[in-house]
Amino acid sequence: MVRLLLRLALPLAALWLSHALAAPPSPPPASTPKPQPTDAQASVPAQRHDSALKRYTPAAPLEVADWLQSNQNVARIGGWRAYAREAAASPPAASASAASAASAASAAAGARP
Repeated sequence: MVRLLLRLALPLAALWLSHALAAPPSPPPASTPKPQPTDAQASVPAQRHDSALKRYTPAAPLEVADWLQSNQNVARIGGWRAYAREAAASPPAASASAASAASAASAAAGARP
């Protein structure tokens, strides 16, 4: 058993030893030295900042109507149900199938509109 281990271990040890004794790899080619972080006089590249708010445009002020006139207008046209009818009259194309599926499901459940 010891002979078997020696027979397997000796070639591996020789291979490891040959790599360990070989000349170390050559250092990479010299480049510009990096500035020392503790040197206050070291030159550093200029910093650049692009603000995320550079293209921001503020919203235009809205004209606010008188609340009493607004409430009277809503009451005159039929209250919240008028807005619900308006929203149901022209659903977007993507949600049209979802709206028809929802109305079919509520009709099957016996719900009233």
